[in-house]
Amino acid sequence: MIHLNSNQFIILDDLKKENISFNITKSMDLFLIKMNELNKSFNFVFKVNTNTTLNVYFFSAISDAKDSYKIEIDHKPYSTVNLEVKLFVNKTSSINFNVDAKIIRASKGCNTSQKIDGFIFSNDAKISVIPALLVDINKINAYHAVNISHFNKNSLFYLQTKGLNINQSTKILLEKELFVLKKTQSNQIYNNIYKKLLAKISKMYK
Repeated sequence: MIHLNSNQFIILDDLKKENISFNITKSMDLFLIKMNELNKSFNFVFKVNTNTTLNVYFFSAISDAKDSYKIEIDHKPYSTVNLEVKLFVNKTSSINFNVDAKIIRASKGCNTSQKIDGFIFSNDAKISVIPALLVDINKINAYHAVNISHFNKNSLFYLQTKGLNINQSTKILLEKELFVLKKTQSNQIYNNIYKKLLAKISKMYK
């Protein structure tokens, strides 16, 4: 089990283990990023302590891989977990993404949310998402939403009518999806991660 008590960036490309439990002892932001083309199957368990808030931002951009993710969230009383996911797939790549948020009867006062966006850049790429809220108590706040679609060509066209070229328009739309990552940059390492992710997704569209 990995004990986390401060904001973390974790590059999944570098992980050797594919089954990991995280013990969240203090309120924090956690960024999980996957960009390489190796097939991966990750299982993550987040154990979130009482009176603790965990914000998870998950980004995956692949063109030739087949990845699978299973996330389990274990709430303690008065804990909050916000999961925001951005998935980008191209060519023949595929992502299966399943998440279970568990709130047992003893875990009162919890808040849990799942917002998952998938962006498909080719007709052969696939994204499958199953969000689940396993709730055994009243008086909690629970929310989930999934949106999977081809990259928005209407928005690209609109931006081009304002005088922007295709590259400028694409960059604006992609920066919007990566905004939470950009605004949290705290040093050159994180800045390079953001630039690398933006560059890869931009190439996926071309």
